[in-house]
Amino acid sequence: MEDEEVFLRLPEGRKPDIHCSRMRGDQGLNCEFRPCEASNPCENGAVCIEEMNLDVFPLGFHCQCVKGFAGPRCEINVNECSSNPCLHGYCYDIVDGFYCLCNPGYAGLKCEQDIDDCIVNACEHNSTCVDLHL
Repeated sequence: MEDEEVFLRLPEGRKPDIHCSRMRGDQGLNCEFRPCEASNPCENGAVCIEEMNLDVFPLGFHCQCVKGFAGPRCEINVNECSSNPCLHGYCYDIVDGFYCLCNPGYAGLKCEQDIDDCIVNACEHNSTCVDLHL
């Protein structure tokens, strides 16, 4: 673990009488702010957690993301449509989820249910209805 010494600038001729031993991630003129105190470096409602192991967390913190976000600072909206969850329709990604717009003749959360279009007997004049989706 490396420390960086930061000295205050004083007018010429005066010697500094205080200095700050700065850990990586500390902020402020006198190292008065830890990484999560000055401003939350995490995005999208994530929680900033200070870490002392600078070999693993070189900035002195990590972000605990809320569902639906990822990345070092929780800056990435996870694309729940990347797994193609909609069987017979189009997937729309939303934060921490998705919804499907089903093709005609299909229903269900993932457009997995085939609707029997002949249930209402839409055919007239002694014709027979055939559901092409079944």
